[in-house]
Amino acid sequence: MNSPQTIRATTPEDVIAAAPVALGFHPTESVVMMSVGRGGVHCRTDLPTEEPAFAEVADDLAGAAVRNDCERAVFVIFSERADDAARQAERLADAFSATSVEVIAMIRADGERWFALAADAPPELVTEGVPYDVGAHPITTAAVYDGAVTHASREELAATIDPDPDAVRAVTAAVERASHRRFLAQPAAAARWVERTVRAAVREGTILDVDDAARLLVSLTDLRVRDVAWADMSAGSAAAHVAFWTDLVRRSPPELLPAPATMLAFASWLSGHGALAWCALDRCSAVDPAYTLAELLADLLRHAARPDGWTGIPRELLTLLDSA
Repeated sequence: MNSPQTIRATTPEDVIAAAPVALGFHPTESVVMMSVGRGGVHCRTDLPTEEPAFAEVADDLAGAAVRNDCERAVFVIFSERADDAARQAERLADAFSATSVEVIAMIRADGERWFALAADAPPELVTEGVPYDVGAHPITTAAVYDGAVTHASREELAATIDPDPDAVRAVTAAVERASHRRFLAQPAAAARWVERTVRAAVREGTILDVDDAARLLVSLTDLRVRDVAWADMSAGSAAAHVAFWTDLVRRSPPELLPAPATMLAFASWLSGHGALAWCALDRCSAVDPAYTLAELLADLLRHAARPDGWTGIPRELLTLLDSA
């Protein structure tokens, strides 16, 4: 799920070019929903291979569209699997017919040609399709000019938060040098330090040295301290938090990864980058599948919750700050 950007698209080629810009990567074997007009959200999910998953995907996307007050929606199924795309389109038509959301277009794009998926489409658009090349499309070139990064695939996006082995070794050594008990035995002091340190680094766009990174990662194992860092996030600071937590995720030893990975996921969701949020949650679940905050955030993403409703954590709930 991504927060909708305003992109003017009037042709199938426009929509095909807009999807990677909105998602942050070029989708494959994917069902992409993009909202049009009032309200809405952009969503991507894997294209299933059999029932009942086709119906489940359709119901999930219809629910997301309704919850986000979509007025109209377009669908692009990025796949070479014509039969599966046609089955998915049928289920989407059924699911959305029970809502007030108007589906104004459904097409399949295989990388070279696009094909109509609507039941009443001209036969030649269904069977023969239309060639396209979005490499030099105005939407693509405008995104590049604006500095937007569109990765070649979801895997390439996920690789941007892969561990940096040398940096992980350095932080691991720093953790072993430091006293875990000293940090964890004084949680109120740790909370104050975390608040000051994270706020300053995010504001100034700096990264922590290896010893401070180790101290922060150890401190975040106390969930009350972690929540102090979480509470400092806002829509205005979300992009800077993404950069800050990306660095720490790439440097974190595996046993300390869940907290920074979930912080990155939350900052990504708050800044409208749902795909990166999922990648961060994947890193977390590989270490701790039952990490509670990650499970809660996964529910937000699955239900396509919009980040503009986030109002922050009330400071009165951060009891460690008041006890410092």
